[in-house]
Amino acid sequence: MRDKYSFVPDPVAPPSHHGRRDEISALFGINKNMRKRHSTEAANALAQNLAVAADFNAIHTALHTYEKAHLNGGGNWPRLKGALLLRYRGVLDFVDNLPHSSDCFMRVGGIRAKVGTVFFGEGRFHLIGRPLLAHNDVYHRHGDNNVPPRHYISLTTSATHVKRFVTRGLSAFDAMAITQGRPLRSVLGTVNAQLTEVGGAFMHGVGAGIALTEAQQILTHTRGWGGNKRYISTGVSNRPALSTRGIPFVSMYGVVTVDLALVPAATIFDVHRHDVASAWLGLPATDVLNNGHHTNTGDIAEQQYLGLRDTIRTRELLIKGSIPIAALHRTSAGRVLLGLGSTTNLMHDGHARRKVNGFGDGGTEHLISTLAPGILGTIVGQDHMSFRDPHTNLRWHFLEFNAPGAVVAAQLVLQPLLAGRNMVAFEKFTPIRPPGMV
Repeated sequence: MRDKYSFVPDPVAPPSHHGRRDEISALFGINKNMRKRHSTEAANALAQNLAVAADFNAIHTALHTYEKAHLNGGGNWPRLKGALLLRYRGVLDFVDNLPHSSDCFMRVGGIRAKVGTVFFGEGRFHLIGRPLLAHNDVYHRHGDNNVPPRHYISLTTSATHVKRFVTRGLSAFDAMAITQGRPLRSVLGTVNAQLTEVGGAFMHGVGAGIALTEAQQILTHTRGWGGNKRYISTGVSNRPALSTRGIPFVSMYGVVTVDLALVPAATIFDVHRHDVASAWLGLPATDVLNNGHHTNTGDIAEQQYLGLRDTIRTRELLIKGSIPIAALHRTSAGRVLLGLGSTTNLMHDGHARRKVNGFGDGGTEHLISTLAPGILGTIVGQDHMSFRDPHTNLRWHFLEFNAPGAVVAAQLVLQPLLAGRNMVAFEKFTPIRPPGMV
C-alpha cells in the first residue's frame, strides 16, 4: 500500500542494451503517471461529491471514499515487479540490495548486463550537503532530472526524508508575528496535559499536569482537543487541506514557504505518510479501509482512527514549538489587515441577543458597522474569533481591506471609539518558491 520506489537507468549500460533499458524506464514512467492520474481522479471525485452532499453523512461518505482511494492508489512494488518479470520472462531479473535498492539486469543477444536500479523508500535519496547556517543536510532523489532537483531533508523523529520546502497557511497571530519580525509560535508551550485533553474513555487516561508522550501530544493536535496545539501545521501537498466537513483550509492572512533546513530536525514530525502517521497514532492505516471500523465506539481507538483519517486529508508536517523567522520565505502584500482585540466578552460580542442593524449591540461587529459606507466597502474579509487568544488574553475581530490606505482610514475613524480595545495593523503575506521547491 503506497510503496515508495523509483527506477534510475544505468548510464553505463552497454549500447546493445539501451533499447531495453529505455523500455523499462518508460514502463516505470507509465506506472508513475497512472498513480498521478488516480490521485487526480480521486481529488476530482471528492470535489464533485462534496458539491452535491446534502448533509454531514454524505460529506463523511465522500471524505471516506477519498481517503480509501488515496491509500489504495499508491505504488505497489510486488505487483509491478511481478508484471515486469512476466512480460520479460527469461530476459529480465532483479538482484536485491535490500532494503534500499534492487539492480535490474536484462539479456540481449545472450549478454546479461545491468540496465538500471530500483531504489526503495529512504534509499531513493542521496546527500548533497548542508547549506550555510542550516540545521539540516539537504538531499536529492536519485535520478531527479529537474533543474534544480527537488530538495529534501532527513528527519530524526521518523527516519524518513521529507520535502525541504513546505507551506504554512498563516493564522492572524502568525501574520502579526512576522510583521513584527518575531518567530512563529505554537499555541501551547508545555508537554503537560491540560484539563481539556484528559478524562473520560476517549481522551488521554492521565491526570492534568502529567507529561504526555509525543504520540499523545500528536493525537491531541490531530483531534484539536481544547485548542491545545503544541505544533505548527505545515502542508506538503499542492492541494488544499480539507476539514472533517470537507471545507478547504484557506487563510485570510496569507501563506509562507517554510525552509525546513533552517528548522531543528528534532522538532519536525512527519504525519503526512500513512506509515509514519500510523506509528504515531497507534493504528494501522489499513483500518481506514474497513468501513465503520472504530466508528461510534466512544473510546480512544475511535479518536486515533479519526486522527489517522485527518492526516490523510491534511498531508501535514508538524513543527513543535516555534519556527525561526529566517526560515520563512515570503513577500508582503502590505498592511491590509486590522485586528481589534477586546479584553471582555461583552466588548467582543456585545449583547448578542439585542441586535442593532443586524449586529450585537455594543460588540466589535457593531462598532465596525458604524464605519462610513466608503470605508465599509473596502473591507474584503472578516474573521470574528470565538476564543480568547492565549498569547495576548484578548478576543479578536480581524478585518482585511483591499489596500493599506483603507486600513489607515479605518484606524483614524475607529481610534476614538475603541473604548479600551487594542487595535493593530499588520501585513498579509504570499509565499516565495525558492530553487529546489519543485
